[in-house]
Amino acid sequence: MTKRMKRAAAGLLLAALWIAPAASAAARHGAASAPQGEGTSRARTLDEILKRFDEVQAQVRTMTANFTETKELRLLRDPVVSKGKFYYTRPNDVLWEYTDPTPKAFLISRDELLAYYPEEKRAEKLDISRYQSRLLKVFGIGQVSEDLKKYYELSLSEPGPRQGIYELVLSPRRRMIRKRIEEVRFWIDSKSFLPLRMQYFEKDGDKTTLAFDDTQVNGVIDEATYRIDLPPDVKIQNTFTGLGSSKGAS
Repeated sequence: MTKRMKRAAAGLLLAALWIAPAASAAARHGAASAPQGEGTSRARTLDEILKRFDEVQAQVRTMTANFTETKELRLLRDPVVSKGKFYYTRPNDVLWEYTDPTPKAFLISRDELLAYYPEEKRAEKLDISRYQSRLLKVFGIGQVSEDLKKYYELSLSEPGPRQGIYELVLSPRRRMIRKRIEEVRFWIDSKSFLPLRMQYFEKDGDKTTLAFDDTQVNGVIDEATYRIDLPPDVKIQNTFTGLGSSKGAS
């Protein structure tokens, strides 16, 4: 697996890391079900939050959400903003479908990583059958917190002025991850347990922020969602150059 592929897959999978579990928590433990007097008035410890994390891992089946991605790159003066929709089906189908300003798609399914840039009539495919289970484990998909702690130092940050929000900080333990990712932060609503925002900092100084809305949990996602039929005039490369490879892409 190339360094670029690992770095790009990190971004895709890290975003899925807390989205599905946290969204499933909302389905099982909505704000109305919280014990009276708890909520934001009672500070939950990191262990309590991770316990909830473990409880919901087995419950999530599917999730969709709209997202806004903001990339702050060292070489660009202004942030690059993109929008689209995220799909996740357990155990390992993930689709990031970008719609604005430039359509593109990044799909992980059936032991394959596919990047499709329709305006360029170009696609990239990479067989990840040898690496998929390891990637999912390293980046936390379907893992309990004890497994996650093998790869990340977990801490709970002070939310500052943002009341009613948990801010979780993941600091990589393993050298393979530390070489690419400096730190990951997640903001989760303390009542609904829905993910609000994710931010990851790369070693080169670039920063990516993902904000989520209209999150739907355990709904029906057609299997065809994870199938991209490429037109015959699309040039296919058996490689993966990364998330920023398309023109005007984020």
